[in-house]
Amino acid sequence: MADFVGLPAMTFLDATLKTAADGAPVAHIGTQSVRLDGYQFAQGAGPSPGPVTLGVRPERVLVGQAAGLEALEARRTGLEPHGADTLVLLDLDGQALTARVNPEIAGALDDRVHVGFDIEGVSLFDPDDGARI
Repeated sequence: MADFVGLPAMTFLDATLKTAADGAPVAHIGTQSVRLDGYQFAQGAGPSPGPVTLGVRPERVLVGQAAGLEALEARRTGLEPHGADTLVLLDLDGQALTARVNPEIAGALDDRVHVGFDIEGVSLFDPDDGARI
């Protein structure tokens, strides 16, 4: 998996991939789910149901209103100021998630935060061998 590239590191979440009635891939993370419309599967792969590891870089985690209508709900556990950016540390159904946001946005967040993902920054991996799906 791509955990060695970039700082802060990519977040990895245990998820289960399922297919919606319309054929769209859906990742179930704990008790919540998020559609992955537009996800580009690796060549030869497709939305095969089962366990996956969902990887997302902190700058591709959307928070607050930017998360959209199908947002997940996370609990804010901390803030780490880094000059022009602030890392928002989150708990998403018992799993750690990090978002990189503007400090003004970070300061206005409540303890409960709506989050989503920029699909361009999401990668799915096979949890057994780490290969990108």
